[in-house]
Amino acid sequence: MHKDIDLDISELLKKHNIKNITDDSRLVNSQSLFLAYKGINLDRRDFIENIINNKSLIDIIILKDIDNIEAHGNFDYIDKNQNIIIINYYDLYNQVGFIAKNFYNNIINDFNFTGVTGTNGKTSIVYLLTKCMQKLGMQAEFLGTLSNNYNAINTTPGAIQIQKILQDFKSQQVLNINMEASSHALSQNRLQCLEFNTVIFTNLSHDHLDYHKDLNDYFLAKSKLFDKPYIKQNTVIIINHDDKYGQELLEICIKNKIKNKIISYGSKAGFLVLQNSNINIDKLNLNYIIFDEYQVEKNKTLVNIELNIKLNIKQQISKSKYKLESKLMGKFNIYNLLAVIGVLLNNNFKIEDILSKLSEVGDIPGRMQAITSNHITAYVDYAHTPDALENILQEFAQFKKNNKIICVFGCGGDRDKLKRPKMGKIACKYADKVIVTDDNPRNEDARKIIVDIIKELSQDEQSKIIIEHDRALAIQKAIKLAKINDIIVIAGKGHEEYQIKGENKHYFSDYVTVKNLLNQGN
Repeated sequence: MHKDIDLDISELLKKHNIKNITDDSRLVNSQSLFLAYKGINLDRRDFIENIINNKSLIDIIILKDIDNIEAHGNFDYIDKNQNIIIINYYDLYNQVGFIAKNFYNNIINDFNFTGVTGTNGKTSIVYLLTKCMQKLGMQAEFLGTLSNNYNAINTTPGAIQIQKILQDFKSQQVLNINMEASSHALSQNRLQCLEFNTVIFTNLSHDHLDYHKDLNDYFLAKSKLFDKPYIKQNTVIIINHDDKYGQELLEICIKNKIKNKIISYGSKAGFLVLQNSNINIDKLNLNYIIFDEYQVEKNKTLVNIELNIKLNIKQQISKSKYKLESKLMGKFNIYNLLAVIGVLLNNNFKIEDILSKLSEVGDIPGRMQAITSNHITAYVDYAHTPDALENILQEFAQFKKNNKIICVFGCGGDRDKLKRPKMGKIACKYADKVIVTDDNPRNEDARKIIVDIIKELSQDEQSKIIIEHDRALAIQKAIKLAKINDIIVIAGKGHEEYQIKGENKHYFSDYVTVKNLLNQGN
């Protein structure tokens, strides 16, 4: 932050009675502070003239992004009639979070933040953690994919929007916030000024390579959450040790001589990395949670977990075995549950209470969400990456007997094209019949997307394929093909209640469509 003009801005904000801060020109009203900077896809300086020409607007302060530090703090424009002032601001793009923090009187310091990053599991973890916290008597909310109340365009909102949301949470005395930290958000400084009490790494696999140049660049973006300025001295780091990038992240923490408490979880968790390090393990205070086996019964998952934890003097658990019963299916959900257990144990909740409350949490919207009718079960899931799709289909394949697996999926347009043939291969590997359909084509030719999905399939694999662009008809065909005890997996859109074709966004829900069709007996 540029200290030389802080006071001037503060005085101007008071003088103009500024009540609103935004970086969206459409949200500028009278008594607004508008941050006009050049972002990744949009140059907000292009909208300054529109604001000036809107004669209904009065008392406006505009901070204008500039490249010349010498002109920083200079008044670029003053209109006395409308009371509009434009101030040159050097490197504004990298200062948005600081300005928003000051505007909202540093309220972020009052919160307990948990940040979750990784390719898969972010949404599930923040949802499960929040629901379990609430059941344990904590005032908690989450920010992320399922936070529809705040009209967030992205998984992680922008820096200004986060501050506005937090102001609302504070007014409700909700101070425990669990949030998804996307790679885009970390690359674009949307989490600027936030310091997390807990940070979690789930895994990393092929995704977003339309934005990141390669998988390593993608990983480096994720790993930013585990270093300054996002972590502080007492921040707890929780990492999935079964993921190879999780192991690499642990190595990075060691290399950077991070002294924070680290909790690793998974079937391989423990001192696997740290044994060969020069770091004092006791001082690092590594905790771990492992599970040795699990089984799936009707509508529930049973997990044997072993805890080898030393949290503090008051609560010590040493190689104690517990059974976790959950309504969530899939080995991947066990990992999500273990991460949640790690957070709650660190908050000094008793393991018995944690497991009891977790067992009460039901379906996560759009995450392995089951609809059953006439002995046919369809699962709606958000799986839109090769790894996520394989996790789901592999899960059902290992319990399959004489029943069949029918998979309905597509790939989004204007997004990573390299994952499309991979997902086609995975679907054909595990499913008996694959119906390829439209996801969100956006501005791409839907036919070309499907060509990309099936182009690397063998003749035998292609024999499993049915192409149906209409997503509702694709789901209907899957249901008509299904026999008693068959499983239908509808992947890609999960909780979403829309479909984007070109510039048009219209209502569509996989869950509602499946439910209606099954109830009709079609």
